Amino acid sequence: MRRSTAYTPRSKVSYIVLGLMMGIGLGLLLTTAIFLLARLTAPAPAPPPSPFPSPSLPPTDGAPFSTPPIPSPSPLPTVPSPLTYTVREGDTLWDIAARFDTTVQALQAANGLSGDLIYPGQVLVIPSSSAPIPTPSPLSAPLTPVVAVWRPSILEGNLEAAYPVTFPAGRFTLHYAPDTEAARHAQEAAGRVAQALEHIEHLLGVRLEGPFDVYLAGTLFAPPDLALRGRSFSARRQLFVLYDGTGNPADQQYIITHELTHLVAWNTLGRPSSALLSEGLAVYAGMTHIADSAHLPPEAFCTAYQRAGKLPRISAVLRFEGHIYDLPNYYAAGCFVRYLVETYGMENLKAVYPSSDYRGLYGYSLADLEREWTARLEANPFPLPFPPDDLVRATAAVDQAYEDLFSRFTGTPAEFARYRRVDAARLALLEGRLQDVWACLDPSAPCIFP
Repeated sequence: MRRSTAYTPRSKVSYIVLGLMMGIGLGLLLTTAIFLLARLTAPAPAPPPSPFPSPSLPPTDGAPFSTPPIPSPSPLPTVPSPLTYTVREGDTLWDIAARFDTTVQALQAANGLSGDLIYPGQVLVIPSSSAPIPTPSPLSAPLTPVVAVWRPSILEGNLEAAYPVTFPAGRFTLHYAPDTEAARHAQEAAGRVAQALEHIEHLLGVRLEGPFDVYLAGTLFAPPDLALRGRSFSARRQLFVLYDGTGNPADQQYIITHELTHLVAWNTLGRPSSALLSEGLAVYAGMTHIADSAHLPPEAFCTAYQRAGKLPRISAVLRFEGHIYDLPNYYAAGCFVRYLVETYGMENLKAVYPSSDYRGLYGYSLADLEREWTARLEANPFPLPFPPDDLVRATAAVDQAYEDLFSRFTGTPAEFARYRRVDAARLALLEGRLQDVWACLDPSAPCIFP
């Protein structure tokens, strides 16, 4: 028999208590929800008062309020950048002044220039009152500083590319690069070559048959030929002359005549038998061509070197690597050849040139002829306007200045400026202006430029 459970009052009370508890819990949940909703919808509390006073705003008279615009700050005054121009090859102060509608004097004053010398890569300040005048070139010239690039001239290689402009000049053809100092003076150079050819042919009593080519180098030659001012390739009938704006008219004429003598003598007298005779004849021809110039004759140098006990021995093997480095050797050879011509005649010199047969033609050995020549030099010295040792020291100083410069030459504007001062010293030396030599070698002293 299954046992039944009777309903009692205690069980009923328990259900009542449980119901009350559930009602209280629902009420609490509802109250909490109402409180949270009120917090979310309530306005944010006012911020604490600021310690700084707030600006007063004008009344709007019922119109919507708008924030007044904040005025932008006035721009600071700016100093205009100076207009500049970077010098190109072939430029002159006159050209630049005409391009920018100014004067040479104004350019000199704006850039602290005391003369007309400028160099490629130099940045010039254009006076502020000047306005650039458009050039007809489709590409405007750059007016901002650029890095100077030195494009050296070449003696061998692709000559057509390096000297693309040709100028037929009768018996020879001139070659040069455009926009260079050589291009600006091509007609002048052609005239000097023609004069040199006439002088050499008359001096030697010969006639050069056939054409030849002359290359005008508008910049220094590439290393190792930096110190050369000219070079002749006689068998190829090619003549190279530095025409970069340095030197002076007499110096240019001498170099052209000197180098052309090599070409003419080789192709008329024959291949030279020695560097002594080849360079000696070229010096003799060149110096007789400019005998009326301010240049000292080689005899002045030979006299000074002999009295100083430093006259080169022509019977020894001498170095001939350009007038800049070996000027005493060149001039000693020139003095000796002049002595041979004046003593024994040009015909004997023309015969000894390709043979070096001194004994057969003169009856003496080279050493005997050297002693004879130095004895005559001592008996008939050239009158010197300065102590002999001063000329020797000045010559050595110019030589050293070139060696110091060219040993690490890269073509910077500063190096080109130094190069032109040293070249001015070289010209002063050749003309016997020894004080000017030292002034031009001193970077802080004023220098007289040609």
